[in-house]
Amino acid sequence: VTTQGDNRPIDDTLLLETFVCDNKIEGNFIVGNSSNAHYNSLSDFVNEAQFCGVTGDVTLQFEAGTYSDTMSLAYTYVWMNGYALEITSLDQDKENVIFTTVQDSVARAYALMRLFAVENLTISHVTFDANDTAMILVNINDSISSKNISFLHCKFISAKKYSANSACNAIYKNNRQPLDNLTVKHCEFENGYNAIYAYGHSTDNKLRNTNVVID
Repeated sequence: VTTQGDNRPIDDTLLLETFVCDNKIEGNFIVGNSSNAHYNSLSDFVNEAQFCGVTGDVTLQFEAGTYSDTMSLAYTYVWMNGYALEITSLDQDKENVIFTTVQDSVARAYALMRLFAVENLTISHVTFDANDTAMILVNINDSISSKNISFLHCKFISAKKYSANSACNAIYKNNRQPLDNLTVKHCEFENGYNAIYAYGHSTDNKLRNTNVVID
């Protein structure tokens, strides 16, 4: 595919990806590298769900290990069809599932996990580790409102050497759109600048974040 709009089809290319959608995507799925795993990464699940659609609530149970692939969720209200998505550890031990990055990585220097226009998401019993890299751990970056996001029994380890850097927030929400129903309970925060930094959209009461519960 050319981006120049020229009349030379000889230099055009086509990318074709094939998915066989013969199973319903609902229920519990294991993510990891063992023979029991349904997916190797979060992005593998997202790719299949976007192509094939989701027919019910989904729980992704990560096997014990360290995961450094791209963690990104966008427009879940479209391809999740309103159903809930939970990301958790298979053994319910946050110390055993670690989402991290390559230290001082340029490619992922902004956020470990990006959430964009996300609804009905629960993340529980996992650890987010910046690996002493200056970055946001979870970035809720919206031009379309997100809602119903929960972090339960998680651990957030921000960069220790960048503790005076205002960009090193564990959970960050920008000021483009309001966020409704954010819950953070029974979580641990280490290092960094702010644990939770959530902008409201404006001083108008109709555009402020609503139903924010932090325990």
